[in-house]
Amino acid sequence: MSDPAELAKKLFEPFDAVAIAKQITPNVMDAISKTLREGEGVPDRNELRMAVFYLLYGTRTLLPVGENRTGVPFPKETRATEPAELQAAQTNLYDVFSSGQEATPEQRGIALKSIHTAAEQLAALSYKVLAKAIIKFTSHEISKSMEPVRRQRMLNAMFPPPTPK
Repeated sequence: MSDPAELAKKLFEPFDAVAIAKQITPNVMDAISKTLREGEGVPDRNELRMAVFYLLYGTRTLLPVGENRTGVPFPKETRATEPAELQAAQTNLYDVFSSGQEATPEQRGIALKSIHTAAEQLAALSYKVLAKAIIKFTSHEISKSMEPVRRQRMLNAMFPPPTPK
């Protein structure tokens, strides 16, 4: 699909995590640039790229085992200059894919935190409508039929409790 506006509709109306996970970074960046933006000027491309990395690492980690993982583009190694949270999201993706299993609750928590971080960054870049759709997706993923212990393990992975000093 070469038209970024059409791709944006396919990926974001409604938010489709599986379709997003199967895209490459430039395609997602172009699609996001065609969504409703509430700010003036042009968003910083590097900040947009970082938000897309968080989004892709998180959505790819959540892909179920099987056909949905076939042909999914794998990221290059992160640089030491990348934020630790982004490095953790990429390591989490590698761990899940190399295991050949579904993500554990803790791994899902790290993936959802990565997606949530993408939403925060997109909101800061004035893509507030898209950010709200992403937050709605993460909220649904957290709340859908999980027993309380698994949900708590996932939330702890997303938002670790502070360590005592």
